[in-house]
Amino acid sequence: MLIAKCDKMDVAHKIFELMPSRNLTSWNVMLDAYMQFGGMELAYQLFNTMLVKNAVSWNIMIGEHAKRLGRVKVARELFNTMPYRGMISWNAMISGYKENGISKDAIELSVDMHLLGERPDCSTLAIILSAIADLGLFVQGRYVHGYVDRNQFPLISVIWCALIDVYSKCGYVDIAMRIFDCIPKKCKDHCNAMISGLAVHGYGKLAVSLVEDMEPSFVGPDDITFFYVLTACSHAGLAYEGQQHLSL
Repeated sequence: MLIAKCDKMDVAHKIFELMPSRNLTSWNVMLDAYMQFGGMELAYQLFNTMLVKNAVSWNIMIGEHAKRLGRVKVARELFNTMPYRGMISWNAMISGYKENGISKDAIELSVDMHLLGERPDCSTLAIILSAIADLGLFVQGRYVHGYVDRNQFPLISVIWCALIDVYSKCGYVDIAMRIFDCIPKKCKDHCNAMISGLAVHGYGKLAVSLVEDMEPSFVGPDDITFFYVLTACSHAGLAYEGQQHLSL
């Protein structure tokens, strides 16, 4: 795989062919290398040649098509064909829809998953909340939030960010702010999610205040923070405040 990462796929293939015995791991490493470094036709040939495929084999094909290549239809065909779907498979397909701007299909697939009795993990819930935020579906966002609480999912960073995002994009900045205030240990991602929500709705002074609170703390703003706060200042007509942060 190291050779493959150095863009020497021909050498990697020769080494693979010379291996006296190949286990499933070596097949999957080679398959992943072809998918990542452009040997699409060879990747399919290798995939079809494999006498035994495990979930990793299928997930490599689904993930690369759905996320990196944007070929969600091909990914869905593979997803429908695979004999067993683990949570990584569901997440790869749902995320593929979301990242390619097909949030409606992401939500519909998550509903199918639920009906089949599959329990989502934190990654699934974060993706679904993000898709709901994209579509501004407040009721659905509240339902998923309730599901998180009822099932006592750990409120990891991506969940906090997704909840802030969904309420902000649905226009409920006050709820997003209450959630932000409840986070016991804030990081840049939490702050950026909240500042982004404030920026969208023109709460420039609040966004500036939040950045100023970040600056003396261990969190510290980054380039994304300043982009959002400048957007907030622009929407709120706070030219002076914007110039101050631009000069930092």
